[in-house]
Amino acid sequence: MDFLVADLSCNYLEFSPNYEAQNLAWVSTSMLNEERRFMNVLLFLSIFMEEFTSVNLLFRTRQRVRETILSDEPTVFQFFQQLLETQHSEDIVANVISCCSLWVSTLSSTTRSVDCVALMDLIYRSMSQSARLYLVGLDCIITLLEEGDLGLSSGRSITHLLDYHVTQLAAFSGVFSDLLTVHAQAVQNGITWNDFTQHEILSKTTLLLLTLTEKQMDHLVKRVVSPNVFDTAVHTLFHMFLLPLTTHGHYPRDECVSDLGAQIWFNLLDSPVTVQTDMEHKTDRMFLEQIQVKFLDAAFRKAQYPSNLEAFFCDWTFEEREQWYKFRAELGDTFLLAYTQKQTELWFSQLPRRLVDWVGQNDAESLWPELESVLFVLVSISEQLSEEVSRKNPASCQFVFSALDGVIGLMDHLTTVMWSPATRAANMEVLACPFVFCNAILIFIEHYVPMLCAVQSASSKNSTPLWLNHMFSFTMDWLAKSVSANTCREARTMMSVSASKALQVFVHEFPQIVNYADKIPSVLTSVICGTSLQSTTLETYTWQTVGMLVPYCPTGLFCQLVDCGLDRLASHFKTHLTESGRCNTEVMDTDIQRLLRPFLEFFRGLSKSLTTLKQCDTDSIGNATQARDYALHVLSSLTIGLSFSTDQMSRRPDCEFINQFAQILQCALPICLVRQSCCESTPVYRERKTSFLTQSVQLLTHFFSQTSELYSSLLEVSWIIVEALLMDNDCEYPSGVEFQSAQFKDGFQLLDVVLRRIDSVVVHSASLSLKCPEATILTDCGDSKSILTHPISPVLMAITAQSITDQIGAAAKFLRHVLDYKINQLEIPGCSCTQDLFCIFDHLIGCHFSPCWNLCFTVGLAGLCLPEWSTVECCIRLTQRLVLCLNQNGHKALLSTLFTSDLLFQLHACLLLILSKGALPRRLVNKYADLYSTLSTIEPDKQFSLLRSLLGLADGPTTWTNLLSSSPHHRSIHNCVLQSVSHATLAERDRFVRIVARTAVPLAVLRNSLNIFANACSCERG
Repeated sequence: MDFLVADLSCNYLEFSPNYEAQNLAWVSTSMLNEERRFMNVLLFLSIFMEEFTSVNLLFRTRQRVRETILSDEPTVFQFFQQLLETQHSEDIVANVISCCSLWVSTLSSTTRSVDCVALMDLIYRSMSQSARLYLVGLDCIITLLEEGDLGLSSGRSITHLLDYHVTQLAAFSGVFSDLLTVHAQAVQNGITWNDFTQHEILSKTTLLLLTLTEKQMDHLVKRVVSPNVFDTAVHTLFHMFLLPLTTHGHYPRDECVSDLGAQIWFNLLDSPVTVQTDMEHKTDRMFLEQIQVKFLDAAFRKAQYPSNLEAFFCDWTFEEREQWYKFRAELGDTFLLAYTQKQTELWFSQLPRRLVDWVGQNDAESLWPELESVLFVLVSISEQLSEEVSRKNPASCQFVFSALDGVIGLMDHLTTVMWSPATRAANMEVLACPFVFCNAILIFIEHYVPMLCAVQSASSKNSTPLWLNHMFSFTMDWLAKSVSANTCREARTMMSVSASKALQVFVHEFPQIVNYADKIPSVLTSVICGTSLQSTTLETYTWQTVGMLVPYCPTGLFCQLVDCGLDRLASHFKTHLTESGRCNTEVMDTDIQRLLRPFLEFFRGLSKSLTTLKQCDTDSIGNATQARDYALHVLSSLTIGLSFSTDQMSRRPDCEFINQFAQILQCALPICLVRQSCCESTPVYRERKTSFLTQSVQLLTHFFSQTSELYSSLLEVSWIIVEALLMDNDCEYPSGVEFQSAQFKDGFQLLDVVLRRIDSVVVHSASLSLKCPEATILTDCGDSKSILTHPISPVLMAITAQSITDQIGAAAKFLRHVLDYKINQLEIPGCSCTQDLFCIFDHLIGCHFSPCWNLCFTVGLAGLCLPEWSTVECCIRLTQRLVLCLNQNGHKALLSTLFTSDLLFQLHACLLLILSKGALPRRLVNKYADLYSTLSTIEPDKQFSLLRSLLGLADGPTTWTNLLSSSPHHRSIHNCVLQSVSHATLAERDRFVRIVARTAVPLAVLRNSLNIFANACSCERG
């Protein structure tokens, strides 16, 4: 149908290519109903343009149709103008403007129309006639501005045409103000935004202003700072820009335009001309400063919480509150941008004084929305302020301490006045107010304590400032109150999360403060016990805080919290056994995941503290060794418990459960298995570590036997365990584990399990490919067993490997770890190479066919065929590392057995198929260049001959002729390669071969050659 309409349109235009305006006279004479005739023509023009835009045409056909349309474009626009001048029917005028909008959106970027100011005059004039015409006119002007500025680029200077549109739009300032007045009355009458009848007009007017600022803000600011008689109109327009942020009510329940107003303000701030105006045009800078201050005041009011918190937390929907929080965050980003400009310095400098003055009025209860908004703005600008403080800017440092004085006054007032016995008996709204207010103070503490610590003198670093003790006590008091307070759950949880974040900042910046906080364990215990009634977010930050505190607490009180968690987990394992002695797995996985979550966050927090101790060398404050010993104890207990539970499960463990435990190991193992000198490690630590590693091998082996997938986190953890088993962590270098030791055997047992799982996954994927219709060309290359022998054909892998691209990438990373690892000082009878794990593995399993090396080639080649760039990059690195490893002197004997002619054929065919597709990201071109550079070091003459044969450059029979035609499989791959490079000339192919198959070619030359060849293959000639 689309093609038929397009054909009809093309035939119509070809039949009448040179219409003049008078040729349309038949429209007004040949039919009885004049209005019906006009509507039919407008309908045809609309359908024609819609079909031209959406129909799937060849490029040349589309260009030919476009040229035909452009030749008649002046006639069409003159027809629009004629109708607007002569017709007064609202339906006709509305359809003319809508049709004009369609034509503008399609042709404006290449328009060759005559000056359209006269047409725009008629559209602007029509907009003042009715609400319907005002709406369609807004749509047309928005399209005009979005799609290419028709009327701003039609032959006149940009300044003149912009002035014209600004003058026309400024004339609607009164309409916009009236709309806002009506809306304010509706809000006062309790009418929501969706029930407000004029909300569409108000929204589209604001959208028009936003579109204008996105496209022309630089020019508009230039008009402001260039004095002329045009000042009145452009000043009026800038006042219109401000109006959306001044709407009554709260976004998004009462209005939905202030978010667009915030974007308008951001566009003004982001304009380079606005920044340059700080130093130039001092006379006209005053107007911009006034506008900026008005924007700041309006945004400040919009950022305030609704005064009726009971309605906010109870009547507003969750989606409405989320929208409001998102809008507030956008305002925060805009405040940050405004803070960087000199025009706003005075407004921001007065913020700390506003805090002090309002608290001094003893009326903070009624002013709490304004006070909370001040704190929000201070937090919003903290990022830039922190940079200034780090540069020791005196004004910024003074600003920080002034803000600190004001906040401490608020803290005292909040504690002594707003949290009184009388308040506790009040309604929910009054109770929620202190928590919302306190939440803002705690967020301020989180962002400003690091800055305050940075400006402390070096001599006072060992002491705790009074303000720090004051803030710390405030944080702990309100964290404790959040557990027992009878108020809105959302407000209480929000404040508790902020308190936990602030507590983490204290521990990070001043760990010695723990010595003065005896009640921390009891408070955290009460929070942890109550988190099931609040949120997982609070649970997350609380357990991270516990982990951060463990190295600094000499009494081990925080360890008791973790031990309680271990006891709950052990109790859970015992109580969830059915009568038959098997676990009820329907609920087991979910329950275990919930119980494991605290341990994951605990290890994350502990990792933060240990990193800080290592960087700051503050062992006098914290004990890293004891913390690691305890972490290993926790991890061992978890492993034992999970081993017991998984043994009792009657079905496979859930994949999310496996991933969660793997994440715990990923986070905990670098802490627990850190290298220690022999004098630092204790016999208890070594015994516990050995037991844990043995138990981990058993658990991971069980996981691999119960799942058919390769989880990235599980493979990463497996490698960490293998590496720990194959080296003596108590020494400074990887030394030889005894060949007959249990530790050595466990390491290779786990390595064997992982390699077999990788082999199973790729072979299964390849076997599925054999059942696909696309694999019929491979059926004659031998039996299925020979087809699935490593290295498996990349063409075969590519058929179904896209469904396991993440697993291929994870396997490539694991195999590269194995290739990179070296063992020193190990002697194995009968093994000539005892440094590479693959050689040792082949020797131990008694295999002389190097299955591990071939498995690496399978994974590497499979990844090179996939469209997922992250996987491709991993596989390129694997293949490159594999080739480099085999090219070393110790593996020269393997080259003849591994680097067979068939493998070279598979590898180069795969690379050519990828390069011929073109459109490679630059980083991948660089990686492919590295790979070719590595390949060129192995028998370059042989590869040169192969590439010439693959690309159809051989003059006669070569040594590769028999291989390329040896089976339907090889012939089909060769034909695919020839077809993919068919657009490249023989000369271009020859230049490519002579560069990539030559040794010692600079990488820049290789990258350039790859780009040229890829473009030549992907571009159609002629």
